[in-house]
Amino acid sequence: MRPPSMYRPKLKALRLNGMATAFADLTEQGGDTALAASRWLVEHLLQAEDADRAMRSIAHQMKSARFPCTATWAGSTSPSRSSTAR
Repeated sequence: MRPPSMYRPKLKALRLNGMATAFADLTEQGGDTALAASRWLVEHLLQAEDADRAMRSIAHQMKSARFPCTATWAGSTSPSRSSTAR
């Protein structure tokens, strides 16, 4: 298990600054013993958030990507094929 001070950089990297400061405040107030029981939950939540953001990023990139057209509805060749035929 990671010590609580190791979560702060991960929270900052995910731009969860409010959670990072709240987590630091809890550990400073002696909440370390209470948080020790739920460290697995914090680790899993951080991993899930990181994976979710990665998947959303890939989905956004795929949605906004402009792939070349290979055929048209009229049956003619695409611009990429016609440029090689010339």
